[in-house]
Amino acid sequence: MATVTVSTPPAAMPAPTQTEIDAVSATSMETTSTPQRAITSQKKVKKVRTGGRLDGVRRNYRSVGGKTFDDTNAVKEHILQLIETKPRTPRELCKLTGYSRMNINRYTSKLAKEGKIEKDGHMWKKKNLTAAQVAQVLVENLSEEEFGQLPILKPWIEKLGDNPSRGERREFSCFRNICLGIYLPGFKCNPENWQYKETTREFAEKYKAATGRKKPPYGVRQSIRTFLGVCLGIPLRENPFLIQIGIDGEKENIGAHGDIKISEEDGELDKAIEYCKSLPEPLNLQMLALLAFNMEAMPRSERGMLIEVEDVSFEDQVIEQAWLKNYAKPVRDPDQLQMLHALALALPDGVVRFERVTRRIAVVKHLETKTGDEWETYIITPALVQAAETWIEQRRNAPGVSWIDSEGNRHEGYRYVFYDGHDINPDETQEGGILEQVNAQYNFRENLRALYRHLGKTDAYMFKQPLYTLRHCGAQLMLERSDYDYDYVAEHGWNDTATLRTWYGHRGKASLKDKLLHR
Repeated sequence: MATVTVSTPPAAMPAPTQTEIDAVSATSMETTSTPQRAITSQKKVKKVRTGGRLDGVRRNYRSVGGKTFDDTNAVKEHILQLIETKPRTPRELCKLTGYSRMNINRYTSKLAKEGKIEKDGHMWKKKNLTAAQVAQVLVENLSEEEFGQLPILKPWIEKLGDNPSRGERREFSCFRNICLGIYLPGFKCNPENWQYKETTREFAEKYKAATGRKKPPYGVRQSIRTFLGVCLGIPLRENPFLIQIGIDGEKENIGAHGDIKISEEDGELDKAIEYCKSLPEPLNLQMLALLAFNMEAMPRSERGMLIEVEDVSFEDQVIEQAWLKNYAKPVRDPDQLQMLHALALALPDGVVRFERVTRRIAVVKHLETKTGDEWETYIITPALVQAAETWIEQRRNAPGVSWIDSEGNRHEGYRYVFYDGHDINPDETQEGGILEQVNAQYNFRENLRALYRHLGKTDAYMFKQPLYTLRHCGAQLMLERSDYDYDYVAEHGWNDTATLRTWYGHRGKASLKDKLLHR
């Protein structure tokens, strides 16, 4: 309110003259001709554009997920549309709208009171949506991240662990693509609703109808089988139902890579060793140790990383060998030595020379978790034995490193040949992640590919599976040295000769021809 102050004129002020009165009257007439502004307090109205028109009233704007709404009812309707599209958790709604949990709760409470939505566990869903409809809507709109959070997949996620191998990640991704309808258009299923026989048969039949093939590729079949076995607890071994519908565990291209080798007879082994020796330190020793433990000792690539240092021993073996004049390599085969002893009596002096030598070998024990077997194999190539002994010495005497076994005993150095962890008997589910850790540390895959290129290898499998190739090469090396004695070699890494013959031990057409011609 304006305050008016009244002043009392001085008593001695003289009365105004007529001229002064006339001047004041004229000024008053000029002033009153201009409209007078009211002496009141008034806020300035900000004009705001609303719906394409200017209005003198400010509207409450709401920006939700990049969209702008005129009022709260429009925002509420937008949130309703989000929930009708797919059941949502409050957290999802916060993420989609950018609103706080308090604001989301305010809008969803209003929608619930209006009977448009209802709570289903921790999710808001459209009113009267059945459980089956919820499941269908969820799978149709399931993201990759949400897929991995489904309760039924928890055993599989736990099996994968923190460091799944590339193959394990590929298998899980394949099953996710199947369920989301990416792999086979026309088939889509929430894993929570997957029925062992009904759903599996439906997938198999739709695949046959769409492709004309009897059964899906091995990787697809294996991803479904892993889900059935791990998440639903279905026995998989020789399961007649799965075999009947074409979801069996039979691998494709059986024996396609059974002739992969780094041949000792053709000089490839020596060439590989010389190549590894020429590499800079410490890569040269790392690669030679890898050839020793993962090729010549013949374990699976995962188990090769987990050979225990204490399970590697070194021995000196005294053997007899013969040297023939103008022949570069010694003869050590017992049958050939016996023949040379008989011939030496008739041959001139100096043509054949016999000697007894001491050879250093490595004895390696390693566990096969797939079968529960423990195998004993040998490293006998001199350069690889030397590299293996140097490597084991370094691992055993690593400064500041120790581990404690299950009985509480402390051991100095690293526990495993390549893996730096000290897990107590890691099982098969952990091996893939451990292999990835070791490969990341030493970059074995890329270094092996470089070795194969140096040897002039062109088989695609060797470059696709460079580590597992070493088991193939080790099997072929032992078969070469034993004149393809499958029974003997199988006793050092396989439960039967059929597996060794089919997958690892092809002799090749040239070997068969040579054997027939020299019989």
